[in-house]
Amino acid sequence: MPYQAVIGEREAAAGLVAPRLRDGRRPAALSGAELLRRIGDRVAARRPGLWDPS
Repeated sequence: MPYQAVIGEREAAAGLVAPRLRDGRRPAALSGAELLRRIGDRVAARRPGLWDPS
């Protein structure tokens, strides 16, 4: 699994998800819908990288 979605107290209070990537990176928290969109875009484009900093 290349991604983990962390939802702790801070994230839950803010309505966000903190993604964790298998390569150790910890991108900034974002909405669940945005996280799913970004992952879906990568899958649809068949791009090999895990994450773009957008």
